Amino acid sequence: MKKFNLGDKTILTVYVFIILFLSVWNFKAGAQSAPPSIKGQSSARQLPKPNLQVPFNQATNLGGLDALIETGNDNLLANPGFEASTATSGWTASGGPVSTLTLAADVAQGLKSINWQPNSAGQTFTSTAVTIPTGWRNQNGEASCLVNSVGETQNFLAAFDGTNILAEVNSIASTTYRRVTLNFVFPSSGSISLRLFSKNVSSNMSFDSCYLGLATNIGSVSQATFYGSVKLSGCGSWSTTSTSYVDVAGSGCIYTATGGLAAPTTANRPGFTAANLPPGNYLVIASGVSLRNAGGGGGNGSQMQLFDGTSQEGGTGLFMASPLSQVNIGSTVVGRFNYTSVQALADIRLRLFSVNGSSASIEANTGGNLTFDVYRFPLAQEQTFRADTIGWKVDANISGANPDLGSSNVTTYTGIENGSLTLTNNVGAGNIQAQIPCSGVNQSSGATCAVGNESVGVSFNLLVAGDVLACASFSKLMTTGAGGSFATIFQIVETPNNAQTISQEGKSRVQTQMGSPSTRVTTAVRVCGNFSFSSSGLKTLRLAYEQSATAVVAENLILADADSGNGQRDIHWEVYPINQIVPAPLIAGSVTSGSSGLVRIVSANVTIAPSSCTVNFQLEPWITSGTFNGTGDCTINLAAGIFSSANYSCSAMSLTHSDASTEAIKYVTKTASALRLNFNRVLNTPGIIDNGTFDLICVGPR
Repeated sequence: MKKFNLGDKTILTVYVFIILFLSVWNFKAGAQSAPPSIKGQSSARQLPKPNLQVPFNQATNLGGLDALIETGNDNLLANPGFEASTATSGWTASGGPVSTLTLAADVAQGLKSINWQPNSAGQTFTSTAVTIPTGWRNQNGEASCLVNSVGETQNFLAAFDGTNILAEVNSIASTTYRRVTLNFVFPSSGSISLRLFSKNVSSNMSFDSCYLGLATNIGSVSQATFYGSVKLSGCGSWSTTSTSYVDVAGSGCIYTATGGLAAPTTANRPGFTAANLPPGNYLVIASGVSLRNAGGGGGNGSQMQLFDGTSQEGGTGLFMASPLSQVNIGSTVVGRFNYTSVQALADIRLRLFSVNGSSASIEANTGGNLTFDVYRFPLAQEQTFRADTIGWKVDANISGANPDLGSSNVTTYTGIENGSLTLTNNVGAGNIQAQIPCSGVNQSSGATCAVGNESVGVSFNLLVAGDVLACASFSKLMTTGAGGSFATIFQIVETPNNAQTISQEGKSRVQTQMGSPSTRVTTAVRVCGNFSFSSSGLKTLRLAYEQSATAVVAENLILADADSGNGQRDIHWEVYPINQIVPAPLIAGSVTSGSSGLVRIVSANVTIAPSSCTVNFQLEPWITSGTFNGTGDCTINLAAGIFSSANYSCSAMSLTHSDASTEAIKYVTKTASALRLNFNRVLNTPGIIDNGTFDLICVGPR
């Protein structure tokens, strides 16, 4: 072995020094290198990935140490730009191929877009459901995507709560990406998703940069609101023998007021006052009373109406064709008052008169109170909203039979059924279609029930969550035998569509009663109720009753047989929204109208061929069919309710010739339900009616 000496020690020392120097140099160089990069759309300070936190877990893992911060605090979508390593992460298609677009010419923004080609109608592409943040519940929401529908206009974008479509909008046909936006109201609980639907058998959609969150494009305009109420207690009746309308007074009245209402200027009157009442249209509902007449000879009767000192509104009455000792009927009075300026003191009350001077009276129902509820609707110039989801109503009639309420006691509110009833939807601005509910556990299926008996009620699709006012108006026939009496109390209730269990009561309970032996009387009944719905979707309201009978009951019918000899008597249903806060979208390119009513704009593409008149496509289903009348002569048949009158205008452009001015459209006849037109040659050979293809656009009163 070699002996270690001083020279060797010197060499070893130099060697160790070199190693230490290199180690320190490498350590410093490493400390100064950049941390792992975080790709994204923000210039925010980069953080180590293990500590990266963003709202709703919206950091998309790109693999390794890379992540993409996709959104800010207000977008609920986890992968809104489809930039994840798996581009469809956070989204699910119910059918049809989904592919990732990466070519620059195909991508809307970023590195990727999505193409979806559904192969049947009704297929969906849905984001992962996210629990609605507490502070967002019942707030205005917005959903949008950049969409290229490749010429399709029948697909649509929707906000979806897992059960109901909260709002929807058609896609825009375009060869480039355009943002499609809709507004909705977040439900009071649950979760929310963005969903794309296919309405065609086959479609081709590309989309990118989606958003689901609080509305960024609207301002709120207060619409119909509950203004206040007054309840009267302690005074049981108000009476008169006057044969003209007069004010009536009781005694001991106690007034309990809410909102902007107060006791009337004259004590003990059945009414209320409102100081500094702002301009608006006011709906006043008086409920919880019966109208009574002391009877006597035939031809007696009583009537009552709402009165504000100038105008008499609403009203109800009873009339006795045969001698009776006494008659009571439950009554609800609805009046509408319009004020174009501030009312310093509005004094609204019930007034009464007797048909022939016998004692007429207003009676508070046993165990109940006379109640006035007041709702304010803005004047026309205040209304800045789209009526598709706000200016709606249900307006329908039920007829075909006289449902029999029988003679037995009914101790809980029970639905009224008959197997021969049919529901007819009425035509009007903003009307939505209703179906008739069915007995037992059977679902509603249309104007009649496919299974089970028809129930006196309406089933309808509530467009947005909120409160509604529902009313049913009908006539009731009562015939007694010897001795005793019987009373029937009506109320509107909510039930599931496929069950009879009461979910919600309307709270207005209207009574009819007969206490005279061997007597036959027909009375008019109108019962209303307020309902609060926390979600949109299918709702079912039914007319229900309780009954107490000690008399022999010969007849106890609701008259709805539409008898032509008796004025086509039937049951009329109405449902109105009453307290919605309306979002008014503030978007570029908004279209407004000076019309005080609702305006509809529709379009279609039509071809008149040698033996047919064909609608090739239409923006919405406003044309039901085309009727060929001869060469160049076609009748366009319109769906019910598209236009409320013939005061609409149409224009057309020919697609048949390269010079579009060589063809023109001429009206022949025009009604609210049909438009007959000729396709005329105006150049080259003027006056010739010819076949051809043209675009048709019509604008008119909804």
